[in-house]
Amino acid sequence: MSARIGLLLTAIVLAAPLSASKWVESGLANAGETRAPGSMIRVVSRHGAARVETLDGVGCSEAICSRVFIRARVEDEEGTTVQNIRFDSVAAIEMLGAGEARVRFIDGIVERVLVATDNRVLYVVDQAGRRKKIDFSDVASIEFLR
Repeated sequence: MSARIGLLLTAIVLAAPLSASKWVESGLANAGETRAPGSMIRVVSRHGAARVETLDGVGCSEAICSRVFIRARVEDEEGTTVQNIRFDSVAAIEMLGAGEARVRFIDGIVERVLVATDNRVLYVVDQAGRRKKIDFSDVASIEFLR
């Protein structure tokens, strides 16, 4: 009986890597097809309509859009610098026009910035799962929902 149990345990141990490798292989094959879910945002249009969307990126082309930051020029006591402002640090963005925006960070600091020309398009996924492209000139404000 102990020989049977030993044989059964050997079979399980030897079969486990095969099933695990198939699982990992399948997971890796599908990893390129899916994206991590983005931040939930409330977008208020210039016309006043508000809607909740999933942020899928910011940029000029969906293929090279950023899912973690927006690039902006910031003026401070040291002059003008280009900064990558991480979405996880932003509470809200109020669009002022001509690429200018007022960014309110989660720590309460507010900065006026000039959003880089190639970062003035939002890529979102609506609640029905449709991908959409929204130009910043059509947006009054963006609130990051946490």
